[in-house]
Amino acid sequence: MEKREFQASRIAGSFWFPTKLILTEFDVTLEKKYWTGKEVITISYKNIGALQIKTGVLYGDIFIESTGGQTIQAKGFSNTDLITIKEIIDEGRRRT
Repeated sequence: MEKREFQASRIAGSFWFPTKLILTEFDVTLEKKYWTGKEVITISYKNIGALQIKTGVLYGDIFIESTGGQTIQAKGFSNTDLITIKEIIDEGRRRT
């Protein structure tokens, strides 16, 4: 699987620094940029304990919790992107 990158909406998320979710063959990475730096969290598919998406009218949120207690919360992704992200993560979890 090639690397897939999804960016949150500037309208529903952060206007200046939209959140990114990067999905690779083995893990999911959250990248949040700020004025003073950035936060990067990576969780391997085999360590994902819970995956939840919440869809709204146009945009929704995703919550990923690892078995070690680490959490990824990302807001402002389109509903179609959220469904695609969930399918890719579920497939990655089945492979590992």
